[in-house]
Amino acid sequence: MAVSTRDVDSIDPPGGLLPTLALSATLLAAGTLPAMAAEPTAAATPDVVAAAPGFTPLINYHSGKCLDVPGGSTRDGVQVQQWTCNGKAHQRWNLRYARTALGLKLYYVVNEKSGKCLSVKGNSKKNGTPIIQWPCKEGDTAEFFAPLKVNDVPGTNFVLWGAHSGKYPQVDGGSQANGAKVSLWEGKSGRHHYYWRFG
Repeated sequence: MAVSTRDVDSIDPPGGLLPTLALSATLLAAGTLPAMAAEPTAAATPDVVAAAPGFTPLINYHSGKCLDVPGGSTRDGVQVQQWTCNGKAHQRWNLRYARTALGLKLYYVVNEKSGKCLSVKGNSKKNGTPIIQWPCKEGDTAEFFAPLKVNDVPGTNFVLWGAHSGKYPQVDGGSQANGAKVSLWEGKSGRHHYYWRFG
């Protein structure tokens, strides 16, 4: 499955957060994207990140571990974590196209075992908010993510830009341990625990 991305040299420039563009007043007034964050500044590129067909592990660049639903749970609201890759269905994910907005293709990130989507708990925009699995809901911008390729490391690594908050799923504290939780956080340059690739 080809994944449309946009290149960024780093998540943000030195001394600042990810630069953003103002959200279209027309879209806001029309209520088309009621909770969409501003678009990250990045030059448009061809499709450069390719996922394997079907469901595929998402591997954290910093730890080499997989995005994992603890215990293979199918319950709503379970916070995802990283864990040693084991090839099981609760570690496999698929990008399902949601919509194009603000010049970006946005996707649901769907777990194979539960059929649920990555989401931000309570639709919060706060740093440290748990990234959870939740029933996929049409139009729920807390479940919309855009893969943005990063160029400061080799390979096809990317961050998942959250359309609702303008922030990213990352491994808490840059941990490399099994069971480290994944939460929402603002962009910082060179933070490799924000980076993911398809396995």
